[in-house]
Amino acid sequence: MQSSIYTKLVLASSIALILSACGGSSSNANTTKEQAINHIETYAQNGATAPTVQDYTNAGVTGVTTANIANINEIVENLTAPEVDTVEEIQNLVNTQGTTTTPPVNQEAPVITINGKNPLYRQLSSIYTELGATATDAIDGPVAVTTTGNVDRHKVGTYTITYTAQDKEGHTSTATRKVIVQGIVHHGVSYGTVISPHTGKVWLDRNIGASKVCDSDYFYDADYACIGDYYQWGRNTDGHEKRNSPSTTKKGKTITDSGNKFVIGHHDWTSATNRTQHWAASDGRSICPVNFRVPTLQELKIEVDKIDNSTMLVSSDSFLKLGPTGRRLGHNGEYLYEEREIFAAFVWTNTSDTNGNTYIYNSYFQGFTIAAAYVSNNIRSEGHTVRCIQH
Repeated sequence: MQSSIYTKLVLASSIALILSACGGSSSNANTTKEQAINHIETYAQNGATAPTVQDYTNAGVTGVTTANIANINEIVENLTAPEVDTVEEIQNLVNTQGTTTTPPVNQEAPVITINGKNPLYRQLSSIYTELGATATDAIDGPVAVTTTGNVDRHKVGTYTITYTAQDKEGHTSTATRKVIVQGIVHHGVSYGTVISPHTGKVWLDRNIGASKVCDSDYFYDADYACIGDYYQWGRNTDGHEKRNSPSTTKKGKTITDSGNKFVIGHHDWTSATNRTQHWAASDGRSICPVNFRVPTLQELKIEVDKIDNSTMLVSSDSFLKLGPTGRRLGHNGEYLYEEREIFAAFVWTNTSDTNGNTYIYNSYFQGFTIAAAYVSNNIRSEGHTVRCIQH
């Protein structure tokens, strides 16, 4: 009986040894985790079938999703098996890459912001500088802006500038600015502008104080509407310049505060200084509108000298159309109506000499043809017309 039990024990031990030698024990079989790690190692080694999200989960690795698995596998494929043979190594790889998200779908067009004012007002012939616009897209960030449209600063009107922006998805936005070019109004008189065909300079289209541009009907206009006012040199707009203003023998005190009477009986109407600087002002406080001033002798002379014989008065070739102005005399305040001089233009400049005289430009006409055009200096108490040039 004891012999039989011993025999059974020996037999059982032998079977166990045989199974162990053949690897047949189920306790040593690869686990699911080990299989998953082995799959990842194999992919790194030879680029076999790519691991799935479930493979990484089975391996005990977190953070791998359908959104980032392609990126993770691409990195693993370029590694070697020893670099991904532990859970820690694989997890560090995933942690380093982070979790990518699906880019949001852009459904919005760019937002355009116009720089500066809208509408934007500009005085006739003043410089216009395009301020542009910026655009921002919720997804793409700053977007380029295309600007179309033009402004003719020498023509009164309303102009439209259009700004266009398009994002990467093709969404387009537009915005517009209105630029309003307004006529020039100064001391209650409206002016236009003309551009010299000789120098490109911009001038007012009429003399200061004139209500219209001179034309061939001038000689039939009883009110001399195209001639303008008669200023004593360097003086402000105070009423003295009007054709019918009263006269006085009392000299003025200052440039800007000398009453409204035309000073007679003197070579100069005041002893005030800085008259050249005052008439050179282009801020509107002098006799010219904002951005305009009284021209120098050279500026006026170069324009008139280029006129060919017959074009400074009122013909279509005369861009200045000064008109036969005549003049107001400084010694008695009367107008010079002699036949020879009623067909003459006398225009002040802002250039003076050292003897207290100031230069004017004289043009004598026979009919509408220039018989003589020259520079002379004149006493400052005389009344002459003024044509302003852009500063």
